[in-house]
Amino acid sequence: MNGFRCVKETGPSAPSAYAASVGSRARDYTKERPVDNATFEIFRRFYSYDRTALDARIERTDDAGEWRRERVSFAAAYGNERVLANILIPKTAPPPYQVVIWFPGSYALDLKRSDGDLPFSYYFDFLPRSGRALVYPGLQRHLRTACDAARAQRESRHRDSVVEGPRSDD
Repeated sequence: MNGFRCVKETGPSAPSAYAASVGSRARDYTKERPVDNATFEIFRRFYSYDRTALDARIERTDDAGEWRRERVSFAAAYGNERVLANILIPKTAPPPYQVVIWFPGSYALDLKRSDGDLPFSYYFDFLPRSGRALVYPGLQRHLRTACDAARAQRESRHRDSVVEGPRSDD
């Protein structure tokens, strides 16, 4: 239901032609009933994890003109993996910074690595220029070949890999 259509009228239309309402397909959450406590506890456990030390590390630092780029990692909340992220720190503003987390779109499925030039940085390079820090995570299985990504999209593990988080082997 996104978007609109353009039309060139060949004659005047009655005002009632423009008054028609298109019903919304959006779910009305004001009419939903909360689940009982037992069901909520089941949902809550989906998001539980072992609380462990963060073990944050700066893997690499690069000077990129208007910002400093830090490639960082920290211990994942699962397995023995590490979460990878790029942080763009502005040079034009003093800390503490407002931080924006840039979650990549579907274009990231075609990326093989996240440690080279930041792809599509023109989408977000205005953020460090404006004095905000930007965190760009390297997500697990997003940084695979296009063939692997297409196959993963057809399977439920695609969902799991996005929720699971970053990839530690790039």
